[in-house]
Amino acid sequence: MEKWYRFIIHRPRFVLLLIFLITGFFAFHARHIQVDSSLDSLLPDNDPERQYYNDVVRSFGSENVAVIGILADNIYTPQTLQKIQRLTDEFRKIPEVKNAFSLTNAPDIIARVVGAGQELLVPEIPTTVEEAAAIKEKVATQPIYHKTLVAADGRAAAINLFFLESISDNEFVRRGIDEKIQAIIDQAQGPEQLYYTGLPHFKAVSARAIVEDLSYLLPLALALILVVLFFCLRSVRGVMLPALTVIITVIWTLGLMVLGGSRLSLGTLSLPPMLLVLGVAYSLHVVAEYYELAQPGRSKEEVLLETLHSINTPVLMAALTTVLGFLSLFTNNIVSIREMGIYSAIGITIAFLLATILIPAALVLMPLPSRHQDIYSPGLTTALRAFTQFIIQHRTAVIIGGALIAVLAALPIPSIEVGSNFLSLFRASHPVRQA
Repeated sequence: MEKWYRFIIHRPRFVLLLIFLITGFFAFHARHIQVDSSLDSLLPDNDPERQYYNDVVRSFGSENVAVIGILADNIYTPQTLQKIQRLTDEFRKIPEVKNAFSLTNAPDIIARVVGAGQELLVPEIPTTVEEAAAIKEKVATQPIYHKTLVAADGRAAAINLFFLESISDNEFVRRGIDEKIQAIIDQAQGPEQLYYTGLPHFKAVSARAIVEDLSYLLPLALALILVVLFFCLRSVRGVMLPALTVIITVIWTLGLMVLGGSRLSLGTLSLPPMLLVLGVAYSLHVVAEYYELAQPGRSKEEVLLETLHSINTPVLMAALTTVLGFLSLFTNNIVSIREMGIYSAIGITIAFLLATILIPAALVLMPLPSRHQDIYSPGLTTALRAFTQFIIQHRTAVIIGGALIAVLAALPIPSIEVGSNFLSLFRASHPVRQA
């Protein structure tokens, strides 16, 4: 390792150039990362339950049906029936919609059986209240449509949308089909209440939610990291170098996910912010040790070589145990959880390597700190020392107390419940859950 350390210190510009070239390569691919909100990411292709499910879909059709619910005091009015017909026609104009099925284009099953020649349950939209009442009586004779296209009490109706089999979940999101449907519904609101639900809508909203969550979780996590680093180290390089390291870690990991054919899913949503939080610890160890050893009168090479020798083993062991912990998820049957374990282990490894390569190479190009005593936050240092002394003095009580808390925390574990209701991912007031 000595030769490797000296190479980093003696060739810092070459090392940094190589790192940023690799970062550019992975950044090019990382920008193509896709979001997968489908439930297909949960089970492997060869899982018997998934194969059985695929057989059912091939035999009876897909469950990817969208439902637009129309709620009113009475849907059997000329105005409401006209709106249902207009909406049905609008939805059928969407290229990816195979069929839109509602009360206004449902077949008259009884008429077909007796050969009356009348094809539709509602052949013409009524223009009077009396004609609408007659339609209500007619629908009452065909209960097969109750709770499918119309409520038995006449206060709700539904439009069921069926999509082309060739449209995958990702295509559904990419083509903006969900947005097209929602735009039509928004224009038709009032006086009736319109609700949009169904598995395709849930998947599309989940995909957008993943992107939105990452758009604020990543900056928020990074901002908190910067604040903590500032209060710990009180220096520009002590803040920027660890932050740069974890940002590059996320870029490399996402780039590898794209190259590996993986997507961000419900199981891997937390991967980027988690890498920021866990990865910064290794960089913090390196920078903190550097500041501890950067005494006046010492050379940069001497300080950095001692820093690398000092932190290599403890940081390596910390990274190794974390990597092995995440790799244990590889045995999980859920595909997205398995990918979470694999890419977390890869990301932690990258964070460790960058902390021990990028940061020393960058520090070589910077002057040593001029005032060693001002590096750390005095208040934080004093508080941590006092806390450590307290723990050492009362170590027996701390150990016993920790064991008791662990036992108490373990007692409710047998009663833990597993939930598979994906609607619970959204808060109770979310429109998707209400619909």
